Amino acid sequence: MRKLAIVVTAGALAAFFLAGLALPGAAHAEQRWVPCSKCGGNGEQYCDNCGGRGQLHCTYCGGGGQMKVYCPSCGGSGQYGGDTCGNCGGAGTVMAACDNCGGAGVVACSSCGGTGVVTCTLCGGAGGRDWNFPD
Repeated sequence: MRKLAIVVTAGALAAFFLAGLALPGAAHAEQRWVPCSKCGGNGEQYCDNCGGRGQLHCTYCGGGGQMKVYCPSCGGSGQYGGDTCGNCGGAGTVMAACDNCGGAGVVACSSCGGTGVVTCTLCGGAGGRDWNFPD
C-alpha cells in the first residue's frame, strides 16, 4: 500500500479560508460569522473623498465663500452716468456670495451625499460573511 503525503502551504491554507472552504480531508466544517476587518461589522466606512467630513471646499470660490463678480451697477465698466461708479469705486467688480456654495465655502461631498460614510468596499455592506472552519 502506498502512502500519500499532502503538503499544504500557508498560502494555500489562506486561500481555502478566503474562499470560505473547509480544508481538504476535513470531515465537517463549522460555519461562523466573521465581522469585516475594514468596517468592523457595520457595513460602512468613512468616505475616502471627503475624509468622513461629508463636505468639500468649494472649488468655485476656493472655500472663501465669496467671489469677484462684475459690478451689477456699472456692468464692469467702473463708470456710472459718466462718473466713477459708487458701488464698486471704479474697480468694475464687487465681492458677492458664491453661487455654488451660497457663501458657505463648502459643498456636500458628491461621493457620500454629505453623510461622510459610504458602503464598505471590502464586504459590500454586509458587515462580514460566513466562513467555514474545520471542526
